Amino acid sequence: MQKDNQHLIKSKNNLSKSDENFLREKFITEYSRNKGWDKDNLTPTQMLEIVQQSGYKNPGLILS
Repeated sequence: MQKDNQHLIKSKNNLSKSDENFLREKFITEYSRNKGWDKDNLTPTQMLEIVQQSGYKNPGLILS
């Protein structure tokens, strides 16, 4: 039963592509601010770190 609940939480069916993009941009802004980075001038290494985070990979989890 727990696996079913996890599947529902991770489901992206309820999010439009624009919602996903918005949540990812918000995540980048907040993550960069917490790290003391300028979100408009991220290095490739910083971007790689960001895209490896679960908040970026699964933007819908923020709403669950």
